[in-house]
Amino acid sequence: MCIISVEPKGLRNTKADLERMEQCNQDGMGFAFSTGGKVIIKKYRDFDKFYANYSRCKNLYGRTSAFMVHFRITTHG
Repeated sequence: MCIISVEPKGLRNTKADLERMEQCNQDGMGFAFSTGGKVIIKKYRDFDKFYANYSRCKNLYGRTSAFMVHFRITTHG
């Protein structure tokens, strides 16, 4: 099952929390936030690239937008 974390405006997961989520669900990750009336969605396969862009976007938009963080695990069925 995937992990989804909702971060209210002004709050954020720690890097250690995000790393634990990725260790449990290693099949892709991403985040979403809103700005200018649009929802921005970012998707990654590499944690370091994810975290660098997540941190940059949180610093720019984290005070005005909630963020949704998603860590994917492949399921069959």
